[in-house]
Amino acid sequence: MPHTCHATGCEREVPPDLFMCRPHWVRLPSTLRRRIWDTYRPGQEEDWEPSKDYLLAAKEAVIWLAQQEGKEPDTAVYDVFLRDLYAEP
Repeated sequence: MPHTCHATGCEREVPPDLFMCRPHWVRLPSTLRRRIWDTYRPGQEEDWEPSKDYLLAAKEAVIWLAQQEGKEPDTAVYDVFLRDLYAEP
């Protein structure tokens, strides 16, 4: 299954263990890049079980970048995962 950059509207294919294509990744502030790497768990892209901290960092990065590009951020995937994490058992 192809994996694309998580930046809103970007269709560049990237390896599944990378969050964004290089042009978008380097635009993020270093604090956001660090949070994403610090909360990333190898294999989460295969088992689809990212942590809440990773999801929150990724969503913040997508929002930040979309705002810089004058776009409405697409956070649907993070919202679904977070909704499921916060759902009552």
